Amino acid sequence: MYLFSSLGALTAILMFIFKDAILGFVAGIQLSANRMVANGDWIDMPKYGAIGDISLIIF
Repeated sequence: MYLFSSLGALTAILMFIFKDAILGFVAGIQLSANRMVANGDWIDMPKYGAIGDISLIIF
């Protein structure tokens, strides 16, 4: 019983700490899977001051 409750508490803490990283990772997967952006597309995000084209870099 204590093992399951401690695992649940640990999972909740880790999800709280890494919430933004997990959401960004999932968003990236959704963008790729739904083919919402492609190599060479032009993007403009004035709120963040980001303007440019998308380029794919493979290491």
